Amino acid sequence: MEELTIGMITFNNELKEINGFWLFGKFEVDELAIDRSSKEIVMLEESTNRLLLDCALDSSHFLDAIIYIGKFLERSGVGENLYEDEDINLTIAEESARIAGGQKV
Repeated sequence: MEELTIGMITFNNELKEINGFWLFGKFEVDELAIDRSSKEIVMLEESTNRLLLDCALDSSHFLDAIIYIGKFLERSGVGENLYEDEDINLTIAEESARIAGGQKV
């Protein structure tokens, strides 16, 4: 089975457990993981597994944000010049953060 990629996120075919996290994908080179105790989605540094970012409150919020971003990427890929519009990109980033869980992420 091929890995699924959306934008710069690649989903692994299997979960891998390490230090209290389930690794499920990558953002560029860094690991995306589920914190086993809180169920939050986080980003871990590739080489050290140090926490870099809180990404979403849980997997449901994460997927909702990814779908929202995916729709934007799809629209921006058909020549609407959305990709280079800084104001629109900022709006998309802010809305994505809200969808993912608001203030914490």
